[in-house]
Amino acid sequence: MKQAVLDAYAILAWMQQEPCAPVVSNLFAQAEQEENIELFLSCINAGEVYYRLYKTAGSRAANDFKEALLQHKFPLILVTASNTRVWRASGLKGQYRISYADAFAIELAIDKGGQLVTGDPEILALAAQGVVDTCDLTSTGDQATE
Repeated sequence: MKQAVLDAYAILAWMQQEPCAPVVSNLFAQAEQEENIELFLSCINAGEVYYRLYKTAGSRAANDFKEALLQHKFPLILVTASNTRVWRASGLKGQYRISYADAFAIELAIDKGGQLVTGDPEILALAAQGVVDTCDLTSTGDQATE
């Protein structure tokens, strides 16, 4: 079974119907139909989506997202920040020029052995260095987890 990790960039791009949203929609459709793919989201990245929605769209939008996520209305497996994940993500943050939240997405993708679905330039730079495998949402021709 293929596994992919979505970061806040991917979720927000999908919610805001940015040009790359169909890639994320396609992944959701595949996961909903159980087409041999599992999608993961770190709780740290879920929190990032929450606070960004709160700041840009208000508390109602943020709380609607949180409730939908907790009620499993998205085909995402929410992954907690265990002690092991915190130490691994912290090590990545110490080693690379990335945000702390990005470190959790990268750690999760490495742990799951799957692609990190993102358009975040800092993460894409690490992909170019071979640190993590990504589905680059900024490339119009890319299709996730092919």
